Amino acid sequence: MKKFRLVSAFLALVLFAGLLMPLSAKAAATSGYCSTDKKVKWKYSSGTLTISGTGAMKDYAAFYEEGEKVPWNSYRQSISKIVIGEGVTYIGANAFAYVGGQTEDMEIILVSLSLSSTVTRIGANAFAWSQLDKIDIPDTVTEIGIGSFDTCQFATSLKISKNLTVIPDYAFCQCANVTSVTIPSGVTTIKQYAFSNCEGLKTITIPASVTTLGEGAFYSDAGNKPTWVCFKGTRSAWNALLEVPYNTMLTGAKTKYYKPYVKTESTTISTPIGDAAIFKVTASGSGLKYQWQYRKTSSGEWTDVSAESGKTKTYTLVTAARHNGYQYRCKVTNKAGTTYSKVITLYTAKPSITSYTQSKTVTAGTKVSFTVKAVGAASYQWQVKKTPTGSWTNVTAESGTTKTYTFTAAARHNGYQYRCKVTNSFGHVYTKAVKLTVTSSNAEGK
Repeated sequence: MKKFRLVSAFLALVLFAGLLMPLSAKAAATSGYCSTDKKVKWKYSSGTLTISGTGAMKDYAAFYEEGEKVPWNSYRQSISKIVIGEGVTYIGANAFAYVGGQTEDMEIILVSLSLSSTVTRIGANAFAWSQLDKIDIPDTVTEIGIGSFDTCQFATSLKISKNLTVIPDYAFCQCANVTSVTIPSGVTTIKQYAFSNCEGLKTITIPASVTTLGEGAFYSDAGNKPTWVCFKGTRSAWNALLEVPYNTMLTGAKTKYYKPYVKTESTTISTPIGDAAIFKVTASGSGLKYQWQYRKTSSGEWTDVSAESGKTKTYTLVTAARHNGYQYRCKVTNKAGTTYSKVITLYTAKPSITSYTQSKTVTAGTKVSFTVKAVGAASYQWQVKKTPTGSWTNVTAESGTTKTYTFTAAARHNGYQYRCKVTNSFGHVYTKAVKLTVTSSNAEGK
């Protein structure tokens, strides 16, 4: 079911192989080419292996496989620093696998790695089983191969390129001393066993962009239960990821965060002046924090409520005349992100009309607009009266139910009267009637 490795036994094999190398290492080359076109060079000196030039390195076979081996194989256990120079674009498969050794006192030789900003791809198993002190993949890297950092068990930190979209199989498997991992927001796929047996992981952050999770991507053979796992997406998307088998570090985490799910009971509240208006939301998720906000108009800026209850799921406000038409929402936040409730409009009395378009004279064929401004308005309905003694009828045009009614004037509209009915839950009010005068023209109205 999972990828088994006998770590100590294999390291012993590596060390044994290293004992056979010093005899030939004295005569081994200390520099040469490591690309098929001879545009990329390598040089070894006093524990530092430097790769320079332009273009892509070769792919190599692991030292235990058939095929071409890295030309610095004789120095593999003496390397303490790897420098990839500017101009190198691709790090070949197995290029730095099993790099690092021990001192005469049996102390581990940690390997520092410097990757240039020109590197865009890293081959399969490129650093597998190496003794890197940390893993820092620059943001220029867009692709890494299978097992590229497999069993870098001495690395204590991991930074992943923000331009990766896929984390391949076994990419960081058995990086046992990494305690925290944040998957960049561009990643969509984490393949099987990518982080399996990272037994030191305490915190895991997964972006909402991840839609595909491989079997055992976060499997723990030792039963590691991270302190928390944070998924930046929705509750339903999180639940879908948890259905993938053998991701025991996700299912077993002590706390699981996902983006808060917020339900708003109503989008309007009607409370008479002087009474208490109660705003409520229902939210699910871990570690939730609440902050109610308000704005005075539908286009105004949101401002945090300073009252103590404004930082709870239930905000209570004693209404005043000024609150008529104010809008409220609740900002619910946790480690995974922020979700806002639906906007709730408060009505405390009938709407109050502040201004409206007065009577006007226009030429037939021109556009005419009538606008009303009101406090506490829930809906608008423009009405027309064709004669002084006629009845008011509702305008059926689409803009007739908005605060601004627009149409093209025609000769027949001459003398028509218009008004707007403004309504909320407390009742309705009308603007005063205004008259339209249309001067002669051959244009036809709509």
